[in-house]
Amino acid sequence: MAQQMSNISGRLPLYFLCMSPDIELRHFRYFIAVAEELSFTRAAARLHIAQPALSHQIRQLETRLSATLFVRSPRVALTAAGAAFLVAARRALTQVQQATVIAAKVDAGRSAVLHIGLSSAASLTAFPRVVREFMAKRSDIEIRIREMHSTEQLEALRSGSLDVGVVREAATDQPFTMRELVREPLMIILPSRHHLARHSAVVLSRCADEPFVLFPRAGAPTLHDQIVTMCREAGFTPRVENEAHEWHTIAALVAAGFGISIAPASVAALRVKGTVMHRLLPDTRPTALFLCTPAGSQSEPITAFTRFVLAEMRKDL
Repeated sequence: MAQQMSNISGRLPLYFLCMSPDIELRHFRYFIAVAEELSFTRAAARLHIAQPALSHQIRQLETRLSATLFVRSPRVALTAAGAAFLVAARRALTQVQQATVIAAKVDAGRSAVLHIGLSSAASLTAFPRVVREFMAKRSDIEIRIREMHSTEQLEALRSGSLDVGVVREAATDQPFTMRELVREPLMIILPSRHHLARHSAVVLSRCADEPFVLFPRAGAPTLHDQIVTMCREAGFTPRVENEAHEWHTIAALVAAGFGISIAPASVAALRVKGTVMHRLLPDTRPTALFLCTPAGSQSEPITAFTRFVLAEMRKDL
């Protein structure tokens, strides 16, 4: 049953409503409250209902799902089925909330709202311009953009708070559809006064003794690991002495002399004073950005957006 629930969690969450028409939205709200509080007492207080009534509703939900969602003792904890259902329940409530927004937008002359996530490097590509062009063609669709790290976007896509993401992570084992959007080389960022700055290309092995400024691995593990692997293939492990989350901060720290860094070529668009970006030798494997959407059936606005963006971005390749 746990494996079954885990598989279901990656699908359209309203599957649960179809599976058991007796499940109501209040069951989702009650379940989420208990799952977040991990206490029936605190959840009941949060929901402003009596604890026995809440316990009864959760048991009723488990009966209708034919699954145990919580371990009750020695303390409240989610089962594997409960953890899977939590993802789907949150997404289901988000979809219901979005449906009410869409209805209001239709009444006001707009038919949909798309929530788009993008990494900081993606904002330096043609992607923002292409989004503006899409908005000009589809005035019935409202676009809202949030800058987020790749791992944050994937979590937001799972929960349903994002419709489309632009990420570095090729999450092939996740319930997503991934399409390559941009492929670009990795380059080295140096202080403009660095002794290697006068070269048009830099042999990576010559940076073995240099301190590095890099982003934490948690934000974009794929790119982080790619950079570390490149350095190890050149004969050394990068000595990361300073960390920053955003590329403009990394470049500013490089300019101030805190170290060197390796970044996607699009970061050159920042033009941070006091830095230069050069090609790396030997030529390295490029890094890619992916357009990411939840797997399965998608709404017409998401389908239209992804088709337009992919077509327009490929014109710039």
